[in-house]
Amino acid sequence: MGRDRRRLAVCGKGAIACNALGYLTDVLPLLADRWDLATVAVQGDPGVDRWEPSLRAQCNRLGVPAFETVDALTLEPGDVLFSLQYDRIIRPAQLGGARAYNLHFSPLPRYRGCYPSMWPLRNGETESGVTLHVLEAGIDDGDIVDQQLFDVPPFTTAFALYGLYHAHGYEVFKRSLPDVLAGTERRHAQDASQATYYDRKSIDFTAVDIVDWRAMTASQCVDLIRSLVFDPFQLPRVAGRRVVAAERVAGDWSDALRGGDRIGSHSALLACKDGLVRVRFKEDAATP
Repeated sequence: MGRDRRRLAVCGKGAIACNALGYLTDVLPLLADRWDLATVAVQGDPGVDRWEPSLRAQCNRLGVPAFETVDALTLEPGDVLFSLQYDRIIRPAQLGGARAYNLHFSPLPRYRGCYPSMWPLRNGETESGVTLHVLEAGIDDGDIVDQQLFDVPPFTTAFALYGLYHAHGYEVFKRSLPDVLAGTERRHAQDASQATYYDRKSIDFTAVDIVDWRAMTASQCVDLIRSLVFDPFQLPRVAGRRVVAAERVAGDWSDALRGGDRIGSHSALLACKDGLVRVRFKEDAATP
């Protein structure tokens, strides 16, 4: 026997999941149709706010039921699930006929898979985006419901880009919510010929020492360094020092290049193939 009320589930973590849950507790009571809210937090969610907010803690504050797995939600036809940075694969068989949507941090079909905060920077992209798509069996390949593109300035680090994704993703979630709940959202297929994909093995986060900058262009050096600046987990290292920022030095410094690198106590100038790169060290100077 089905439930009397439909269930809306939020699975995920961080600012986007917490903001979405807070938004839903305020707007769902305004609808004629009655919805029950439920959540599933990512594995290892501590239940307290740390460097990013905890979905479990948000559930406790708002009095929203929390479940340990998607299966425990016992979803049914008519229910809706949003995956907002959920860290496990959700299979169609777990949905019980419910409609499900994933908010992916990239301008799909580009950058499917892992590390969308790192790879666009490493590849020198000047634009990224967030995409709400239908959750299907394939990885990030379902029909697109909504997408928002935004500029990525040259000083953006991986950690800063991660924050931008959460902010823009929340706007896409709010914008798409009415049509999704009504089942009237428009969908269009992804262009598979434009797809790119990176798996969990595509970046080795133990290899953070930048040692071969003289073989790189200045742009390549800056892009590599800023793609590794994600302070809660890792920072790249130059000459044994942790780096928090990198920038290309403007102008013609060809004479200075012949003088090699200049490593200071707070920053360094690196002589790349076609110009200078300035890096700034973390002030505590501790090397993990």
